[in-house]
Amino acid sequence: MDEDRRTGAFGFPALKPAARCTHGAAAAPFAILRGHAGRPCVLRCSTPTTGGLAMPQEKSPARHRLETIERQEEKIWVEFYPEVRRDETLAAEILTELERDETLRRRHRGLYLCCQRCIRLHESRETRNRRIGRAVRSLLRAVFISFPRAVAETLGQGRNVAVACLPEMEEEPAAPQVRRLMESDAYAQAEKSFRERARKAADKTDTGTHALAAEDTAPAVRPSAAG
Repeated sequence: MDEDRRTGAFGFPALKPAARCTHGAAAAPFAILRGHAGRPCVLRCSTPTTGGLAMPQEKSPARHRLETIERQEEKIWVEFYPEVRRDETLAAEILTELERDETLRRRHRGLYLCCQRCIRLHESRETRNRRIGRAVRSLLRAVFISFPRAVAETLGQGRNVAVACLPEMEEEPAAPQVRRLMESDAYAQAEKSFRERARKAADKTDTGTHALAAEDTAPAVRPSAAG
């Protein structure tokens, strides 16, 4: 029996190896069969190819919709990057969400770090603002409360301060001479004589007063019947 008409194990004609292209790869996934009449027949594979490469299969609507949703989700996550730098509230919410999901945090590691940095900057700004507020309050209290109170207390003692600020009065020249006269013997004798006369005048006044009082208390003499 001729070699071209040999059959395989299942009675089919033997397969002829596929022709090789000039590039060294198989030209196409098909086999050449030798029919009983000597005419070649070609069996093509079920997967169509183009240039030796498998053509992509059409995606199902569900898979296409899922990929669209994933792209939108990724786009939204990317939009969060500039927004978390301006909004510390959004940064705190996203940070909480990323801390709950380990896989999501690993996928968006940069966003996680941006949220942490935004929150730290916000806390430092709040601390600085509180310090500035305390300083401003202390300054206003000193200017509008403490200083007017001190001025009022000073003005309340203004009379004593004014008297203390007056220059000391010089002693009159006659004062030392008056003191010398009062300390002299002549002044002492004159004062003693004056006091003696004043005492005698007082004694005479007391004697006359007692005599008048005795006359007033003496009984009156009644006239006789003959008279």
